[in-house]
Amino acid sequence: MLNTKTMLAAFFALTTAVFAGLAAYLSFKREGNAPPLAGQANNKKAEDIASEERMYVIVHELRAPITAIKGAASLLLSKSIGEAERDKMLHVIFDSSREMLARISEILDSAKVEEGKFAIKKVKSDLSVIIKEHIDVFSYAAKEKGIALIFEPTDIPQFYFDPGRIGQVINNLISNSLKFTKQGGKIEVRIQAKAAEIQVEISDNGIGIPEDKKPLLFTKFGQISNSSEAEESSGLGLFISKQIIEAHGGEIWIESKEEGVGTKVFFTLPFIQEEEPTSGVVVSDPSAEVSPGV
Repeated sequence: MLNTKTMLAAFFALTTAVFAGLAAYLSFKREGNAPPLAGQANNKKAEDIASEERMYVIVHELRAPITAIKGAASLLLSKSIGEAERDKMLHVIFDSSREMLARISEILDSAKVEEGKFAIKKVKSDLSVIIKEHIDVFSYAAKEKGIALIFEPTDIPQFYFDPGRIGQVINNLISNSLKFTKQGGKIEVRIQAKAAEIQVEISDNGIGIPEDKKPLLFTKFGQISNSSEAEESSGLGLFISKQIIEAHGGEIWIESKEEGVGTKVFFTLPFIQEEEPTSGVVVSDPSAEVSPGV
């Protein structure tokens, strides 16, 4: 059986490989872009500057979970901690790894959207089970922050959707709620059957969304809060979530009347119980490519 030291060494080797692969991919993508025409040079330069600034935010986001993993691993390797502290450090490594992989997936998915290669694969699944599985992943992080994470499964028949991609949407939305909800807050997830569609609602009593940031919602790199109380975010999560929901033929929207009251995010999925011949493919929407800097 592998010991803790061997497993941590393997994890760090895997992390290094992932970052090397991501760096190579981004470099290849940048070099592969065709040179702009003379009249497009200024726009291209502005886009490049914006992309570099946003990439800095993403790298900054990745640094935080890596730092957490390194600190937790150091404590584990010291062998001077008790069983309870050991379990806590393992949770830190798990949660930080999940966060890091989510950010990397967002970068790669946004590139697929640009290239028109972002597809979904629908299979008959139980939405309540999928949501419950993903909520369980955040249970420790919510507990550590003193936030109540509430979900009551609803008895809805199985229907066709992409469970992996919808799980990704749930991850993005709950992660956002955790970032923007203060200690002692509450996050609730509800499912409701409506005619020919299923509606999912994720609500929190967090800091809310300022009115001037609402136009940035669902845009690529659209950071919706610059509050000192909120964690920094690349803004890719909502952009990717919109592509996933619309590829299913559904809708996604946010209600947040004023800052400090909280936010409700809704999305719908068609209630399809017969297998469809093809899966949805997302084609990039130029109007949603890059938001103004915030």
